[in-house]
Amino acid sequence: SSSSSSSPSSLSHPSSTSASQPRLIMGEASPSYLYSPGAPMLMQRFLPRMKLICVLRDPIERAISEYLNKQADGTLTKYLHKRAWRKAIRANEDETAPTFRRLVRDVSASMQKCPQRSYYSYVGGLPSSPRSCYINPFVLNSAYVLYLPAWFNSFPSSSILVLAFEDVQGNGQAVMSKVTSHLGLSPFEFDTRMNRGVHTRQSGRGQKQNVVGGFATGIREAPKESLASQHLTRKEYCILTAFYQPYSQMLSQFLHANGQKNRMPWATEQAVHTAAEGCKTGRTMRRRSEL
Repeated sequence: SSSSSSSPSSLSHPSSTSASQPRLIMGEASPSYLYSPGAPMLMQRFLPRMKLICVLRDPIERAISEYLNKQADGTLTKYLHKRAWRKAIRANEDETAPTFRRLVRDVSASMQKCPQRSYYSYVGGLPSSPRSCYINPFVLNSAYVLYLPAWFNSFPSSSILVLAFEDVQGNGQAVMSKVTSHLGLSPFEFDTRMNRGVHTRQSGRGQKQNVVGGFATGIREAPKESLASQHLTRKEYCILTAFYQPYSQMLSQFLHANGQKNRMPWATEQAVHTAAEGCKTGRTMRRRSEL
């Protein structure tokens, strides 16, 4: 999924195939698996030999993209109400869907209130104590290092392949070669021009349109402008940069320690340092639209 490119994609072998039948591999994917507390244990219990593929996107881009998709399909308020947002807002405020910019301001307030970084987005889910602070799920779900350890504790590192969404977008064929190797398949020439992920958005005339986005891209080029440059002010971008900085650093260390060879381009030491320095020196970001 291009909106929440952070899901472990599960693939497993059928338990019985005859000699005359081709060997098949079945796969299934959902962004929500990564954050589900019970998913790793249940999958390990029922499919212990399963291979997993986890695609991670730049955390700020993923957070904005998920918000936009929920906004487009009309489920934004419902989604937040299923999480902890309704509990987090003040009693004298209405419950209309917040703008993404408001959610970023709330992140800033929580960072100041909880410097120990004890956060939650689920009611009764992630750390919820008097010293914990609410962070909306769009933002907290991109702190991948909070969720990956449960998967690596449930499956051997050799069963998990972690990929960067940016590599999928920019060099689909090379990435798919890594996928076939991970699955134990013979080399195969994938048609990476086939972009099969589809999102729905509302047109200006109230009609729903299909918006192509997906796993291996080739038909459409990667956008020349980031979602952050289109939708955030420099101050808002820097709030999220500061929020994700320690998580990105921990993610790189975690992936290296667990034998993952694919680097996340936005989580390297140089990338994290460059982003932080850009905020200190007043790098300007253009805002194209309001969220």
